Amino acid sequence: MTDEIFADAIGEITVTGSVVRVDLMTMAVNDKDDQGRLKPAFKQRLIFPIEGFAHATEAMIQMRQQLFDRGVLKRTDASSSQMQFTETGPTGQPN
Repeated sequence: MTDEIFADAIGEITVTGSVVRVDLMTMAVNDKDDQGRLKPAFKQRLIFPIEGFAHATEAMIQMRQQLFDRGVLKRTDASSSQMQFTETGPTGQPN
């Protein structure tokens, strides 16, 4: 069986020498902000050589475009780089 890792988002990305570290974040179900929203919490870190990170980034950019083409993702504003999903799951559910 293969281990799977779920992440709600990417947190910080740092470069040290020839290594890129990408922090994966999940929503902490037991930690909420003042408005009752789940807070992001560090889950795990991906560590790439720079060339591997560049290849992974290119693959993600290509998949992002496919999601736009299929209508799964839509831009929230023509001048914004932010995106939103057109389909969402139940509020507060990490997966």
